[in-house]
Amino acid sequence: LVLGSCVAGFAACENTSPRCQPGTVRFDRLFTKLSGSGFVLDAVALDGVGALESGFSGGVSLQLLANLQPGTALGGNACPSSSAQVIDAGTLNFVNGRAVSSMISIAGAYRDVRARFSCSSAVCGQEIVVCSPDNFAVRPQAFNLSGVLAGGKLAAGREFVMRADSGVGMSYSGLPQINLSQLVDHANNSSSALSGGFTSNSAGVASGQYRYDDVGSFKLLTNAVNDAEFAAEDAALGDCIAGSGANTASGGRFGCLIASVESALIGRFHPDHFAFNATLTPACGSFIYMDQPQLGVDFVLEARNAKGAVTPRYTAGYSYLGTPSISGENAGQNVSLSRLTPALTTPAWTSGRYVHLQPATMFSRASSPDGPFETFRLRAAVLAEPDGVGIQGALQSNSVSVRHGRLRVLNRIGSEKLDLELPVKAEFWTGKSWVPNVDDSCTTLQAASFFLSGDLAAKTTAAAVNLTNGLGTLRLSKPNPVATGSVDIAVNLGSSGVDQSCLATHGGTPAGLPWLRSRNGSCSTGYDRDPSARASFGIYSPESRKTVHVRELF
Repeated sequence: LVLGSCVAGFAACENTSPRCQPGTVRFDRLFTKLSGSGFVLDAVALDGVGALESGFSGGVSLQLLANLQPGTALGGNACPSSSAQVIDAGTLNFVNGRAVSSMISIAGAYRDVRARFSCSSAVCGQEIVVCSPDNFAVRPQAFNLSGVLAGGKLAAGREFVMRADSGVGMSYSGLPQINLSQLVDHANNSSSALSGGFTSNSAGVASGQYRYDDVGSFKLLTNAVNDAEFAAEDAALGDCIAGSGANTASGGRFGCLIASVESALIGRFHPDHFAFNATLTPACGSFIYMDQPQLGVDFVLEARNAKGAVTPRYTAGYSYLGTPSISGENAGQNVSLSRLTPALTTPAWTSGRYVHLQPATMFSRASSPDGPFETFRLRAAVLAEPDGVGIQGALQSNSVSVRHGRLRVLNRIGSEKLDLELPVKAEFWTGKSWVPNVDDSCTTLQAASFFLSGDLAAKTTAAAVNLTNGLGTLRLSKPNPVATGSVDIAVNLGSSGVDQSCLATHGGTPAGLPWLRSRNGSCSTGYDRDPSARASFGIYSPESRKTVHVRELF
């Protein structure tokens, strides 16, 4: 028996328990579905006032009219004027005004799907073609992410293509958004080194240009890439869970978002180049004496990306580190850096940098004078770099002169009635001889550093000495009271204690210039003695003395 005379229309609703009840608010709402995931629909026959027509039984054709975009004009029967695809869902067998569809699965993705019911006049008493009032979206289940890097690796900061595959082909044409904070590096630490966005879609695969500004690999976490626009109409009506990409239903509803699954590690990014910046700062102009602990040695060797920024993940934990190397050279010849005290920082990468900052470095003397190193500089290299990346720009520091120096005070004879001036010289070893260090206009000696001994020591005083172009003058005051004789002068160049000259008595205030000590006298074979000299007042002045006897032989 078929009773169709009172049937005015049909509606689809969710297959729930209890079942939907015509006449209640939004009984015919339809929730967002997942592409490729089966679902069933409930269907109800309606009478002329929209109530359940429980007396109707019979077969009604069910089709799903799918459109890629919402907004298609609707006819008076609530059916769209055109459809991108018509999906046959079989025949609904109504009993007492209700029916349940067979399992339906839609392979593509559609933003606007409506259920269309077609009932013949033989069944319904009149031909009825009507669509459900509510539409729904069928969204892709997830994006699968991948990066396109030639050979699987790329210099940090260079552009590469990243893809988000919806898995549904051409039926998805959207452009998802990326949450760049949902990113971890190869050590599973948060990273903010990625930039870019999706700008095109081809056959359901969104793609865009991206840059990763650090080394190593990265992966995007679940929901890092998502599309909130695809099911926006359903979201506005509460027919999906807003802000969620869940593919497991809660209360019959899935998440509104097309969300990405966690990606595999993408790429291996290596430094684009290294950069070396180094400065040697001598204590005096362009030179430094050996053993003088006043050489500033500052350098930084950095792993950088293509934009010139440091790549902080080029550090322990990254498996493809090169070895930083700093060497010394002079005029193209190697100079051992073991002579530097304190030693250079142990070569190691820390947050993309190898750094040494030391304002008070000493270039140690050898046991015998050597040098000079007139163009001493530092040279950098990155050894065994797995990706063949080298230093871009300067490879060397500035150059400085490093010299083995000494201070000399020369003997002088003069009148006991006048002040006496003794030449003071700074010299350095050329490799063959000692020559004046005309670059030294820095060395100063306080008066107290000159220790006087001998018969006139208490009758004369020394003045301070300032060198200019390596030369200076030690002025001794005339004896007071006037007297003839001599005085021995030792210069205490040490940092503590008394002078280390070869004189018999010692004293003087340390001048703190031990690097100017040398082999002064026969009391030591080393180059660690303070200089000394003798000043004579009036000893050799025969014109002031009476002659006792003169004999001339021809």
